[in-house]
Amino acid sequence: MRVREIVERIDRLAPFELAESWDHVGLQVGAPDDEVEGVLVALEADDATLDEAARLDCGLVLAHHPLIFEPLARLTDEEPSARVALRAARERRAVVVAHTNLDKARGGLADLMAEALGLRGAQPLEPSAVDWLKLVGFVPPDDADLVRKALFSVGAGVIGDYEHCSWGVEGQGTFFAGEGASPVLGERGRDESVTEVRLEVVFPRRLRRRVTAAYVAAHPYEEPAFDVVPVENVLPGLGLGRLGALPEPVSLAELAADVAALVGLPSPRYAGDGARRVRRVACLPGSGGAALTGGLAAALASVADVLVTGDVKYHEAREALDAGLALVDAPHDLTEEELVLRWGAALTEALGDAARVETWRRPRGVWQHGEVAAEAVGVAATVAGTSPAPAMPDAPTPPAFPGAPTATPDAPMPTLLSDEPTPSTAPATPPPSTAPATPPPSTATVTPSLTGPGGEVTSEQAPSVVPESAPSVVPKPVPSGPAVYSLYTDGGARGNPGPAAVGVRLLAPDGTLVAEFGKTIGPATNNVAEYRALVSGLELALEHGVQRLICFLDSELVVRQLEGVYKVKEVTLQVFHTEARRLLARFTDVELRHIPREENSEADRLVNEALDAAG
Repeated sequence: MRVREIVERIDRLAPFELAESWDHVGLQVGAPDDEVEGVLVALEADDATLDEAARLDCGLVLAHHPLIFEPLARLTDEEPSARVALRAARERRAVVVAHTNLDKARGGLADLMAEALGLRGAQPLEPSAVDWLKLVGFVPPDDADLVRKALFSVGAGVIGDYEHCSWGVEGQGTFFAGEGASPVLGERGRDESVTEVRLEVVFPRRLRRRVTAAYVAAHPYEEPAFDVVPVENVLPGLGLGRLGALPEPVSLAELAADVAALVGLPSPRYAGDGARRVRRVACLPGSGGAALTGGLAAALASVADVLVTGDVKYHEAREALDAGLALVDAPHDLTEEELVLRWGAALTEALGDAARVETWRRPRGVWQHGEVAAEAVGVAATVAGTSPAPAMPDAPTPPAFPGAPTATPDAPMPTLLSDEPTPSTAPATPPPSTAPATPPPSTATVTPSLTGPGGEVTSEQAPSVVPESAPSVVPKPVPSGPAVYSLYTDGGARGNPGPAAVGVRLLAPDGTLVAEFGKTIGPATNNVAEYRALVSGLELALEHGVQRLICFLDSELVVRQLEGVYKVKEVTLQVFHTEARRLLARFTDVELRHIPREENSEADRLVNEALDAAG
């Protein structure tokens, strides 16, 4: 598929004319006529994204954040964005940006955030005026259809999801043809009155030359008459942010927890009384601090109980609280990354079989959650007039942040790429379906004996066969090589959609527990929860250096869709399906197995424990 054609499809989904005047969207690097087979959707175009595009053979990167934002005085390796642009050009990799146009569009980031939060009746916080023009022409009735088709072929007549939109009515046109004229109708040298159709179509301002040229070329007259007039309509459903209502009031703390789960944060952050009941919710993906200045906070407080957004400064937060508006922090990068990857499903549907769509999630966000240094704790204790507690050399390493998994000394920490797990201590004996006859006792989340110094799996340290007690399906013969691990995942929602959670268990080849966790993921359907559980589990296995894996799921739908037996018709599932495929491709050998629910009881337990703990 040509780059030009992909850009046109993106423009249909998120019209570029919706972008703010200061924004830079559209094709930033590349040749419009280059052919590409794959499109990589990512938050931004940087070296890591280009590395992933090369690995997945994607000739076009669709980034949410502009690669080139400030004007470039020169194109050299000395400036970061110029360097990345140069690299993309050398690799013949196109870069297309969909930024504030995607924020505003129907089905764009604001709509996806409202959907993720479960808002009903969501409408734009700030409706957008369209930057359109209208062509009004006068055409003989017999030629009206030909002229319409010429206008439609260059992009005129598109209103939202509707194409080929026009209006026409017959009337009388008059003219006097001079001696040098060659009229199509009537004669030279006298007044004529002919029947004509007044034809009207709207189009984006940027298409003015193409549209007027097409009209003149298709019109039978020597001197076709037409007007081009500005249109300042405000279309419903288009604009920045969304304002809607939750099905039922919830506490501010509960809403903040749902937002934290949506973007994989270990803990929520909000401003206001956590016990306050809120229902009217405004959301603004990305940076929303400017929406709280100059008296706007009071205006928002009159229609909303809480604003969910990112990049809010202290004084902006104070202004909001003084106006009676609560805030929930949705970090700029994590929120937009989650949403733009979900939007990748819409692009997949728009491109069909003409081009493959992949997604790229960064290993971590800009901000990290770290632990307090031991020296700092000692200083604080001394200042307080007490002595710090003595060190416990045999104790497990403390978690890096509340909610992080623990690890035994010298063992690698299981860090997820997108979601942080809730710690869970391994049972004294593994479940009957996976445990060997006499399992060794274990209380650690990580089993260091199965990993090398760098966390890699070594065939000398672990057996290279699947345990005979593996559930349900008889394992396929396994050639010699690195040992085979077992991954059990489950996802569930109380309501469909409703509060949801995932459970993940990674087992070593001998059946001992490597790591397990359960965590909430905010409102979701059961199928979305099942996919997110698998994605979280695959990320965990990769973090532990696992090369060969058998995945056990009780969701037949997920297994059959990933096997290609069932089609992924639900747009919401397509982005998780794509991400799961990307992760599965990173293993040397991987197998999916559908098992009965009772054989997945331990992962199911983790789901229910997480939901119960969240209330």
